[in-house]
Formats: sequence, C-alpha cells, structure tokens
Amino acid sequence: MPVMPVYERQRQNGGFTLVEMLIALALLSTIIVVSNNFFLSGLASWQRNLDKAEVEENLRIAVDRLSRELRRARCIIVYERNELYPKGKISFQIIENGALKTISYYCSPAGDNEKAMEIKRRKTGFIMAYPVARYIINLDVKPEDCGPQTALATITLTGEKRRSGEIKVSTTVLLRNQD
Repeated sequence: MPVMPVYERQRQNGGFTLVEMLIALALLSTIIVVSNNFFLSGLASWQRNLDKAEVEENLRIAVDRLSRELRRARCIIVYERNELYPKGKISFQIIENGALKTISYYCSPAGDNEKAMEIKRRKTGFIMAYPVARYIINLDVKPEDCGPQTALATITLTGEKRRSGEIKVSTTVLLRNQD
C-alpha cells in the first residue's frame, strides 16, 4: 500500500480546515451586516414616508375645514401670536341660523401621551375646543395685521411628525359674506 502525504490524507476525509471555516464565517458575517443595514435603512425610510403621508393628510383636512368656514365668514376678528397662542390663532365671525357666532382655530398640544400638536376649533357657546387635525405645529395668516377690514387672507399650516420633516400647506381665501 502506497503511503500518502499527510495533506492528501486530510483532503480525503472531506472536512474543512479551520482557516477555511474562519474565512467562510467572516464572509457570511459581512453579508449579514450589509443586508441588515439595507433592511434597516429601508424600514426607516418606509416609516418616514408613512409619517409624512399622515401629516399631509391631516394638513389637507385642516386647511379644507378652515378655508371652507373662513369663506363663509362675515369678517376676521383677529389673527394673533402671543404667549397664550405662540403657534398662532385666528378668530372670525360667521352667521349661523341667524345668529352671529365667533369661531377660533389655534394650535395647542394634544392631551395624550404622544404630546403631538394639533389644530383645535372653538365656537361661541361651546366650553371645549375640539381637535380638527393632529401634527399641525403652526398656523400662519397673511396679512399678519388682518382684522375686520381684511377680505383676502392666506393661511399656511405647518405640520410635522417625528422625522417626517416640516411640511407646509397654504391656501388663499376670499371672504364672501362681508358687509
């Protein structure tokens, strides 16, 4: 029987050497880390886009409701930004069922654990203000000195949720029911 060299005997056993196993393990680890990073960045992007879509939807709801009511307004009473309403507040009057009502929209924190900002609506005769839309962080009106003489106002709402980035929606409203 011929004598085989040692390295040929090991190859006939069909096993892997320690060096081959370490190289395979290093390659596998690299592939797993790279694919995990792609997965996590895709997941973060998906969540950011989901947040952005939710903010845009809430902005559309708020702008639609506010502009619809403002179009029916008899006059804008005041737009203010002060210590009580640092994110802006607009108040205007409408005639509803033959009575003059004052409606106000303003931004304030929601009363839940998320502490998201929301735009609220308060109407004469109601004790509470009711939320219109969430994730609205700012209410801007141009001209800033608008009042009873204002016939045309531009409303800009800014929204943000987590890492969605700030999103702005704007509309210009002509008051139709002025005296």
